[in-house]
Amino acid sequence: TYEFAQKAFNDGDYYKTIQLCNDCLEQEQEVETVIYKLMAQANLQLAKIQDAIDCFEKILECDIKYDWEYSFSTCIQLIELLYSNGMGNKAIKYIEELLLHANGRPKWETLGYFQLYKQESDSEKQIEFWNLCLNSFDKILISSLVNLAFFRGLIISSSSRALRPGL
Repeated sequence: TYEFAQKAFNDGDYYKTIQLCNDCLEQEQEVETVIYKLMAQANLQLAKIQDAIDCFEKILECDIKYDWEYSFSTCIQLIELLYSNGMGNKAIKYIEELLLHANGRPKWETLGYFQLYKQESDSEKQIEFWNLCLNSFDKILISSLVNLAFFRGLIISSSSRALRPGL
């Protein structure tokens, strides 16, 4: 049934997609988060914003309930959808959740703090969020430079071995 739901979505039949996804949930044919993700996209195509929000929230609930890897990209989509539809207070709840789960993942910390920075009206708090955003971004840059140096070292050592006969 899920394959039919995907086909209906690809064919632009979003109402049928939602119906088939509901059937999948009832029959427990597929992982819930996969179904909710497709349902959210179909609801967005139909401009059924609240239904899409509900689906994104269910994905995040499943991640926590089943102790799965947190769906950071889904959380960011939800945050942006909430903000763009005037639900900033609800968005902040998910930013805090994202930051809680980011736990040492600078990419997601940076995005979370940036979302808080964008929405803050108090200039002092905005500066605080901006500095947190920059600190997280610095971690990304440092990690990237370390990886670059490591791989550059591998490439140089490999090419120098290739140049030396007998190695």
